[in-house]
This record gives sequence, C-alpha cells and structure tokens, in this order.
Amino acid sequence: MQEENTANNTEIFKSAIDLHRRGCFSEAKVLYQNFLKMQPDNADAMHLLGVAMSQSGELILAKQKILSAISINNHHSYQNSLGNVYKSLNKFSEATYHYELAIKIGGGSEAYCNLANLYVDTDDLIKSEELYLKAIELDPKCGQAYCNLGGVYDLQNKIDKSILYYQKAINILSENPVLFTNLANQYSKKNEIKKAEAFYLKAIELDSDYSDARYNLGLLYKKNGNIQSATKHIARLYNNAPEDPNVINLYLRLIIEQGEYKEIGQLVNELMNFDDGVYLFAESLCLLNSCFELDLSILEPHLITCLKDRRIDHQKISRFCFEIIKKKYIGQSLEKLKIGSFRELLDNGSKKIDLSIIAVDFLNDELLLLLLRNTLVADIKIEAILKTFRLNFLNLIAVEKDRSIFYHYNDFLLALAHQCFHNEYIFCCSSDELNTVNRIIDDLNQKNKKDLISAIPEIAIIGSYIPLHEACFSEFLLEKNNFPKDFERLIKLQLLDVYYERKCISRINAYTELNNAVSIKIKQQYEKNPYPRWLSVDIPSNKISFIDYFASIFPRVRINNLMSVLGNKDNLDVLIAGCGTGKQCIQFSTLIKNVDIKAIDLSFSSLGYTQRKIDEYEINNIELLNADILEYGDCKKVYDVIECSGVLHHLEEPEKGLGVLKTLLNNNGVMKIAVYSKTGRHFLESAREEIDKRGYKYNNGGLKKIRQSIISNQSCGYATIRSINDFYSESQLRDLLFNENEHLFDIPRIVEMLDKNKLTFIGFEFSNPGILKKYQSEYPEDHNCDDLDNWFLFEKENPAIFLEMYKFWVQHKK
Repeated sequence: MQEENTANNTEIFKSAIDLHRRGCFSEAKVLYQNFLKMQPDNADAMHLLGVAMSQSGELILAKQKILSAISINNHHSYQNSLGNVYKSLNKFSEATYHYELAIKIGGGSEAYCNLANLYVDTDDLIKSEELYLKAIELDPKCGQAYCNLGGVYDLQNKIDKSILYYQKAINILSENPVLFTNLANQYSKKNEIKKAEAFYLKAIELDSDYSDARYNLGLLYKKNGNIQSATKHIARLYNNAPEDPNVINLYLRLIIEQGEYKEIGQLVNELMNFDDGVYLFAESLCLLNSCFELDLSILEPHLITCLKDRRIDHQKISRFCFEIIKKKYIGQSLEKLKIGSFRELLDNGSKKIDLSIIAVDFLNDELLLLLLRNTLVADIKIEAILKTFRLNFLNLIAVEKDRSIFYHYNDFLLALAHQCFHNEYIFCCSSDELNTVNRIIDDLNQKNKKDLISAIPEIAIIGSYIPLHEACFSEFLLEKNNFPKDFERLIKLQLLDVYYERKCISRINAYTELNNAVSIKIKQQYEKNPYPRWLSVDIPSNKISFIDYFASIFPRVRINNLMSVLGNKDNLDVLIAGCGTGKQCIQFSTLIKNVDIKAIDLSFSSLGYTQRKIDEYEINNIELLNADILEYGDCKKVYDVIECSGVLHHLEEPEKGLGVLKTLLNNNGVMKIAVYSKTGRHFLESAREEIDKRGYKYNNGGLKKIRQSIISNQSCGYATIRSINDFYSESQLRDLLFNENEHLFDIPRIVEMLDKNKLTFIGFEFSNPGILKKYQSEYPEDHNCDDLDNWFLFEKENPAIFLEMYKFWVQHKK
C-alpha cells in the first residue's frame, strides 16, 4: 500500500511539472499542493510551487514558499528563484544578496546571468558585462549569456561586439527568431542593409508571426525607400494585429507616402482609440504634402481632439484645419458684411436670412474657436473674415444697449482676442476703430468692479485691438470676480502671463557683457517683443535617446565617434545658442532623454517668455543665461550637442560666431546650424524694394502699411510672403522685413565657412521628407546625401527647398 501511494505521489509530481512546463500554472499549483500534503518536507516541490506562484503574480506567497524550501535545503537554484521574486518586487538589494548567495553555493552560469540581468536593469552595464563573461567562462554553451551580452553591447553602442555575441548565441540557439532579429537590428544600425534584410527574413522564416522582425523589416525598407515592400509587411502585421498603435501608425505613414488615401479614415479612427493616438496621428498627418488630395472633413473630429490636447504642437496641424474652415465658409460673402445688416443678422440667428445661418455657424464653429485660441491663424482669407467680424462687433458693441444679443457670441469674441494677442495685433485698423476702442475703454474706466463682470463683450473686443495689460481697468480684472472660465483664460493670457514673464526675468543671470555694436542693436530689436511667440510643443509619451533621434534624421549615416562616446555618457551636455523664446530647447527636453540643457540668448524679454514656458511644462533640466555667443567662448565648458538655429546670420561676422561655437563642441560631438538661404529668400526682394521706394520705417504703423500693400498686391513675388507663418505676427514679420543685420548664405559660402573652421558636413535636415526623397532619386550614388556640390545643383533646380533656412549638422574634422 505504501509503495502504491509513493508511486501515486510520484505521478502527481511528474504531472505537476509537466503542466508547469506548459505554462498551466493554476493547474500545476493545485498538484504541487496535493503532493505537499503527502510530503510536506519535499524541498523541490515547495520550491516549484513558489516558482509557479511567482509566475502567476502571487509574489508574496511565492517568497514564503521558496523561503520554506530553503529552510529545508539551501540549494543554489532556490536562492536564484528567491532573487527573481525580489527582483519582481523591485527590491534590488535583496535580489542581489540572494543571487550572490546562489553564486557562492555553486549556482553556476544561471546565477551569474540573473545577477547580470539585475545590473542591466539598474544601468550598470560594466558590471553586467563582467558577470555575463563569467557565466560564459563557466558554461561556454550558455546561449542566453551570449544573447544578453549582445544586448549589453547594443546598449553601449558597441555594435561590432554586439554582432559577435549575437552570432555566438545563434550558434547555440539556432532556431530562435529573437536572436536573428537582434542581429538584424545591429546590421541595420551599421547600414549594412542586405545583411539586416537577410536576418530579418530568417527570423520571419522561423516564426512568420513574430511581429518584431516583420515590423523592423518594414522600417528598414521604408528607411531605404522601398515603400512597396515595407507596406507589404506592415499590412500583414496590421491585418494580424490591428490592436498595436505603432503598427497602425506606420501603416498610415506608408499609405500617405504612396498617396493612397482610401484607408486613412479607418486607420485614424483606430489610432485615436489609443493613449498615444493623438500624438501619432498629428505626426503622420504632417507627411501630407497637399491638403487638396484628401477629403479633410472626415478628419475634422480628430483635429478637434488634437487641438484640445496640450501634448500636441497645434501649429503644425493648423494648415489642415484652415482648409476645412475655408471649404465651409469662403465664398459665402462673410468678408463683405456691413454694420447696417449685422445687428439684424445676429438678432435673426439662424431663422430667416441665409447669410445669417452661415455667419452664426462660423461664429460658433468649434474647430475655428480652437484654432483662434491655440494657433496663429496663418491664412489670408480667414484673416479677412476675422477682420470683418472684429470691425462689426466693435461698432455694434459701442452703440448697442441690449447686451443679451452678444451672449451667444462671447466664445467667439474671447477667442478672437486670443488670436489678436497671438499675432501681436498685426491686423490693420483705421483711426476710427481706435477712437471707438478708446471710447469703450473710457466707459469701462468709469464702471465699478461688479459691472466689469457683465462687460465681457466690451473687454473681449478691446483685447482684440490692444493687450488688456495696457488698459487702465486691467487691475480690477486681476481680482477674483467669479468670471467665466473662458474669460479667465483670456485674463491669464493677456495679463497674468505677461506679468509672470516680467518676474521671470529677475531669475535669469546676465552671464556675458555686450561689447559688439551689432549684437547691441539686435538685442534692442528683440527686447521689444518676446520673439517668436509660440503656444505648444509636442510631448511624446516616451522620450528617446539622442542617438536614436539623430538616426531618425540621418538613417543612412553612421557617426562612429558619436555612437561610441556620446552613447556611454549618463547625460549629454547640450547648448542651445540663441534660444529665443525657448521652443527649441523645450522641444529638445520633451523629446530627448538624459540631457542637461544650457540655453543662451541676448534678449531678456525672450528669456522671460522661455522661463514661463519652462515652468508651465514643469521642466527641470534647462538653465537659461543672458549671453552673447561672441562672448560665451570663455565659459570653460564643452558640449556634446550644440544647436544654433537662425542666429549666425544676424551676427556681424557669422564665421567668427561659428568659430566660437566650435571651441565649445566636444571632440566627438555634433552641432546643428541653421542660416538663411540667399536663393530661398529671393522672394523678399520685391517687398524690400517696396519698403525702400515708399520710405517705410520700422514701427507698428509702417509695418502694417507694407503688410497691407503685400495683401493687396497679387503679384507672384508677394504670394510666397503671404504663404509663410512669419507674415502673420508682428514680431515675425518685423524679423522678416526689417532685421537690423542679416547675412544670406549659399552652399559655396557654407562650404567655405565649414572649411575655415575645420568642420565636416554631416547632412541637411528637412521637415518635409519629400525633399530628401527627390534628392535621392536624382543622386542615387550619394548614399549619405552629403555631397554639397550635388546639393548646390539641386537647389538651383528647386529654389524653394531651403525657403525657411539651410538646416544642417556638422562635426569636427578628424
């Protein structure tokens, strides 16, 4: 009878182990527990029960069972398992203790691997490397140790070593698709495309459903312009696993690049169900070169969602929103409204007059209201309608006694005041309008604080002509008066934020003196307004390393020194030289992990704006300094990454400024430069001739006159000016047409400047991927797209490609 029970118990134990191996943890636990009722001191069963509990997520119970097993028999495998439990509980010191104990009592390669894994998780790659090598020394056939060591070298950007150890792992674990995918990833980083492709395909051959291999192969094909092959693999992934937002997003990007728009609506609908969907949708939408190839109305609900989300740079999607608004309302005579019919139009609402229906829809359009509040409206046709409504509302508010008529239009009036503040009151207006505004201000100055609560239309219309902080009654608006939420938002924008920026200036150190006459003039110009005003930036859910960011810009370029040196630093030191109002440095901080940023600028006004935005986004890795680039060379610090965008061309001697920056660049660092293109800015010549001819001087009145002349003149030369964002705000237009000092570059001058400073050109950066794609098709032999002779010819044939600026990266000559 005893032998029969023993045999039965043995079968129970074997069955439990078999179920455990097959991942049936619940069933295995039941059998282990039944077995332990018969043999409560069986250490192996107690240990395996603890392991099954750990794999089921019952970590506290697992710890208790494994400790019980250890009390019976202190075996190294039990200590290993207990270390795993503590690791899962995020108790790394306890996990380390038990792994080390396992090693002491003969744990062998497994214990060394587990301890090494723990050091990888705590970013101690040197220690983990040492431990994996020890595991391999103890067991040269330990495939997992080779694999994990390949991963450590990958994290250190030691790609050749990573390849070596992945290959050794494959010699032992030759049927593992993960290893072939990891090896392919390394060859992709080296731009050894054929080898990467072959190993991805081998991984897919081993497991056709292994998504990482197929996804990365799709990325490889896309990176190298093989869009059809990329689409084939990503389409299969999408059909098999439509719940992955990254797959949906990549598929969306691929069909946009191919100009196939039938599936866009469905893909966007699916993408927007995910937390990151809004961000991914906005990124992908920007790949559309034209707004006219797609019925954008199907995207309107999603664009509204984007405009409500503070994680999105709203300006970059605004052009699509403008097209939707124009399709709805342009051609409906809204810009021709006159004061005589305006009162009747508002009074009738949508009851009688056809034009009234259109006007009321326009004034209450959710997409329009969000655009006015959250973006700079850079569209001349929409601007014309806004100016018409502003004038009509102004005149009606000045005479209308019945305030209830404005109740349904307060949202529009407040949004319009936001917009006019954003564009720094660039809309032209007559002396009659200003006189009317002053009369309304005088009336409000006579009111008591309680009456101001009901004067929202008056205050909003004033805020669309002048900033509220300049009005005498503004101090009363700062008191808590139970204003509606939208009105409080306007008070924050036009009063509180302005005052906060002024306070921020006192927190910024003046690091250098100003000795250069041109620098002094430039500083005076930029102290008049924070330049350029901006409203939002992209905030991805997950930051990436700088090396991954750099690889996304230059997928075909490999910078060995950058990878090996920068990749080993805990934090990169970054200098933003000429940060303006901070969008560049804040975007860098929200996108790139492990960076310490120093941002310098001449203008305290702009730096105050930057500090307010830094505080708004709760960023703690940016330090601001008031400094002149020409004097900053004495800072006794070098930087791994320097960005100097839109600054050198305003210096008296740009080459000298670049020389200063070069001395600040780490020997293995990289620097981004952006300067004006002579060809790209040729479109400004006609406007500047007009300025000289008419004798316009820079002041607000002169700027509005030349702007109105550009709006009225339909010549081709002015069309380009009207098409760029700079035309739609006062400080940006001033910078465009009236800058105190400006150098224009061509590619030969860039070559000369880089040679003089012993810098090597890496490549141009474009926001529009179509430009690089076209260049590659015309110059396929220039694999790295870094032949400046070719680019010189290419710009001649395509003069608008550097319309904004030449944006390019350089490094020290070796």
